[in-house]
Amino acid sequence: MTSLSTCLSRLKNGGVNCCIKLPNGNQVPVTHVGDVQLINNLTLKDTIVVPDFKYNLSISKLCRDSKCVAVFYDEICLLQDYTTRMVKWLGEYRDGLYHLVNSPLEQISPKLLNKGTELLT
Repeated sequence: MTSLSTCLSRLKNGGVNCCIKLPNGNQVPVTHVGDVQLINNLTLKDTIVVPDFKYNLSISKLCRDSKCVAVFYDEICLLQDYTTRMVKWLGEYRDGLYHLVNSPLEQISPKLLNKGTELLT
């Protein structure tokens, strides 16, 4: 789920006729559906656009679509390939949420990446 239709490719706006209920109890419309292409060969398929929602959420769908598992720690979240157990993506805890680091793994801070690797061993 995202609030920005501009980050989607393969955008579908016809036929979206549903609403979701936000944590505050308000029902709001889904305006579009499409794919989000991120770094490290990551595609979030069939992501819904809800303009009234200020966060981007998709961890369970991300894991299903990418065949990976999410491992949460105090300050980071690691997304590992089911088969190889290699870290494919990393999330950093900020402001009460885990934010996906949308950078190639080789550009992620060595301190942060090493912390994730240490936690796995």
